[in-house]
Amino acid sequence: MKYFGFIIFIFLSFQVFSQTGKQYFGQALIDVKDEKIISSIQLEVRKNPNVKVVRIDPLTSQILLITNELDSWSEREFISFFGAYSSKLKCVFTG
Repeated sequence: MKYFGFIIFIFLSFQVFSQTGKQYFGQALIDVKDEKIISSIQLEVRKNPNVKVVRIDPLTSQILLITNELDSWSEREFISFFGAYSSKLKCVFTG
């Protein structure tokens, strides 16, 4: 009987520490120089429920994006987060 409690504890521990998805990141350069447009792009991307962090450096036009936990992640999904400005992305790298 004392082993029964131990076995239940082990199963619950596995459930608590198991993850269903992973966090991913994306990096790119955006070919936009206007700081107001960059700020508006950043605000729009933040509204996406799959995005945890997005930073766009207006001086270097570099983007860093970190996702919430997802089952999969692709370059195409990363690019799609930028909507009308997705064609302005270059040097895209995801991982």
